[in-house]
Amino acid sequence: MNIRTLFLATCLLHPLAQVQAASLEVTTIQLRAALGDVQSLVQLGNRYYHGNGVPQDFGKALAAYREAAEAGDAKAQLYLAGMYYSGKGVAANLETAADWYRKSAGQGDSQAQLQLAAMYAYGKGLPQDPAQAAAWYRKAAEQGDAVAQRYLASLYYHGRGVSRDLARAARWYRKAAEQGDAEAQRHLGNMYADGKGAPADLAAAAHWYRQAAEQGDAQAQLDLGKMYSLGKGMPQDLVQAANWLGKAAEQGNAEAQAGIGLMLYRGIGMEQDYPQAANWFRKAAEQGDARGQAFLGGIYYKGQGVAQDKAQAYAWISLVTTSDKPLPPEARQLTVKALVELEAELSAEDLARAKGLAKEYAEKYRRAG
Repeated sequence: MNIRTLFLATCLLHPLAQVQAASLEVTTIQLRAALGDVQSLVQLGNRYYHGNGVPQDFGKALAAYREAAEAGDAKAQLYLAGMYYSGKGVAANLETAADWYRKSAGQGDSQAQLQLAAMYAYGKGLPQDPAQAAAWYRKAAEQGDAVAQRYLASLYYHGRGVSRDLARAARWYRKAAEQGDAEAQRHLGNMYADGKGAPADLAAAAHWYRQAAEQGDAQAQLDLGKMYSLGKGMPQDLVQAANWLGKAAEQGNAEAQAGIGLMLYRGIGMEQDYPQAANWFRKAAEQGDARGQAFLGGIYYKGQGVAQDKAQAYAWISLVTTSDKPLPPEARQLTVKALVELEAELSAEDLARAKGLAKEYAEKYRRAG
């Protein structure tokens, strides 16, 4: 390296030189955009949208995207549609958003195809049309878009906009799953677990649940925890069961919260801990989970992990009988029996308090059941 090259390299590494170089880059983009260069207009729109090298300005981003979009640039049409959809820099207008998404989608942009499909699927800015949704999801899916593949799989699974075809649903879920889409991985796990659209294979189900669970999918964490608990598709491992149920519970999954509470209550896969069990039962119960409500009522009755309070026990157990989620007949009979026995044990004053609490909790928590 000669002296001149070394000097120039040193200057460019100086922070002031880097700022000046960045400023020069923005100025160059602005000049090219002013001359109508479409790619520069898109770059300028991106910079104004994100505040990259210039103050964030949605209005200027909109203007740059519009000029490029009207010149036929597919990405600019996609970005302009997004601004109309979200109402950034312009009043939200779903119909106009759909028009620009359609222009971009027609040029083969997979993100625009995905967005247009979603607007047809949910009837946003366009009449709801499952067949059109399926057609646009397919275009994006065939370009390898994992989200579109997952949605197309769902349409085949439920028979919306296409004839129901579980085998095709499984194939599209697999394509998305192999790209790392966690929801698709979980759904593919379900199909192997249930033997729908694919041969029943609990080991394969566990594999895909694990892939999704390791990405933080709470339902997959719950499903994987259940498989460890029951020894399905893998050797039984109660410690691992507690581990995965705990992860799902921490994310707010009510069924997992009731499950981890029960493991703590019984000391399965972890040390017995009544107060912590009560904590998880309460979290599940307050989300309307019938098991959580029943367990919480039970520990109030026995005074385990909480101060004994039979009125509270009555209130929580009563929610189970009025849950929107039907109970198995045997469980319902046991619940009704428990309430009858509690009524006999409570004084008139305590029973009145219990019924008052039951009414209060029903209004607050039963709708989630």
